[in-house]
Amino acid sequence: MHEEDGREGLKVVSPDMTAWTCYGDANLFKTDQDSHKAVNMEQCRDALRQSIEEVHEAYKNGSGRKIIDEKEFGAWRLAPEISRISELNPKHHPLLFVGKDGKLYTRNGGPESTESTCMDGHYAITEFGLWIKFYLQNKQYVEDKIWKYLGPVLSSSTTVR
Repeated sequence: MHEEDGREGLKVVSPDMTAWTCYGDANLFKTDQDSHKAVNMEQCRDALRQSIEEVHEAYKNGSGRKIIDEKEFGAWRLAPEISRISELNPKHHPLLFVGKDGKLYTRNGGPESTESTCMDGHYAITEFGLWIKFYLQNKQYVEDKIWKYLGPVLSSSTTVR
């Protein structure tokens, strides 16, 4: 999710038919000010909890473990169905998308713009570099936010010993 998606949210639905507005970027952590954002965070926590439990089960069962096909991971039942985002947000065009030619494109302009540009390798590397720079300059802030919201999930899940 990028700036406007994170700020304004996207209507989503999961395979288990839970519908909510999904937020990202800095708005993911603003759950105290908005109950919709709290629902979004709870979906994230539930998916993370499910994944932790599956990893713990694999650890407990050791070499006799049942291998779970990635299509059967429990978190997928809780995650948004990407294929339905356009249907649920008809006037919203994604910032990044794969074109019919199989190449990655970026939208030019705001969410309602239908103009786009093909992203070549140079553009993608530049964007990745900007994210790395942001993290390095704001490492403590990012880590504080992650632990504030994921700490309860990690402590409430079964811990591996």
